[in-house]
Formats: sequence, structure tokens, C-alpha cells
Amino acid sequence: MKFNKLIRKIHLGASMIIFAFMFMYVFTGFFMVNRTLFDIPEFTDTYDTITLGLKPGTDPSAYAKFLEDEFDLKGRREYRQDWKKNWIFGFYYPGENTVITVPPDQDSVFVKVSKQERTFYTVIHQMHVLRGFKGGWPYTVWAVFYDTAFVAMFIFAITGILLWWRTRRRYKYGGWFLAFGIALPLFFMLLYTWTK
Repeated sequence: MKFNKLIRKIHLGASMIIFAFMFMYVFTGFFMVNRTLFDIPEFTDTYDTITLGLKPGTDPSAYAKFLEDEFDLKGRREYRQDWKKNWIFGFYYPGENTVITVPPDQDSVFVKVSKQERTFYTVIHQMHVLRGFKGGWPYTVWAVFYDTAFVAMFIFAITGILLWWRTRRRYKYGGWFLAFGIALPLFFMLLYTWTK
């Protein structure tokens, strides 16, 4: 009995974590699906070419930090190199995106700043698509919440199977629900693979 009580408490705790995550995801997803109900502001772009007095080097991580301090930027940092050997640095913050292109000679940088007015819809959209740990402590907290919900889903499923297994003689139809729950995602995975 003690084992059953423990499993039930773990099962309940995991369900509460999943509920919080799913409520947020469904709530924000509803407004994204019905985006026609909102007046969504467009991004306005500004461009500038700036000559640098300092060449911080070739390490992209250090260069990203240099640009962040140089232009007083905030938000998530991302960088990549294109086929022309230009380094593309992106700084993404709710309502403001800054993309800086650095050519191989590093003599100057091309800066593109995209700004969007913050409204209810834009905040909801940014919450829905937010991912990763980079960008400061709010991003880290959000990412930990995502990972916690992910683990809770496994715990919820495992404890649910354990609870059913101990009472399977009374609830024999539970096996059919378990089989269906496993078969359905496998079916769609195979269907996607075959039709890709």
C-alpha cells in the first residue's frame, strides 16, 4: 500500500507539472492559430555600416561578446558563417532583432536592426516559440521549465503504467489503451517517413 501511495503522489505531481506546461502551450497556441483576430505590427528595418576601430579577433564567441558590449545589445546570441566567409551575428530580444554581418577583413560591420511594437499577440507568440538556454536568466528559467515538463511526461506515463499493472485484473481494458497510445504515434511516424 505504501508503494501505491508513493506512486500515486508522484503521478499526481507529474500531472500538475504537465498541466501547467500544456495550459501555457494551448493558451498561446490558440491565439497563434487565430492570429487574424489581432492587428499584428510589422517589423521596421534600419540599416547601417559602421567602421570598427578595433579588430577583436576571429573567435566568434568573443566577437559576439564584443559586439554585444559595443552596441549595447541584449537577448539571445546566435552566430554562423556564410559561404562568403562573413560572420553573421544575431541578437534576438522580444520586439527587437539585431543582425550584424562581419566581413572577413573585419574593417567594418553591416548592422540591420528590426524592431516590432510589443503587443499582446507578439508577447504570446514569443512565449510559444521560445527555446534554448542562451539569452540570460529568463531564457534559462524557461528552458528548465520545458525540460522539467518533458521529464514529467515520462514519469507520468511510467507511474501510470505501474498503477495500472498492479490492478490489471480489474482493468483489463487498460492494456488496449496502452497499446493504442504506443501504436498511434508510431503509425504517424511511419506514415511521415513513407510519404516524405
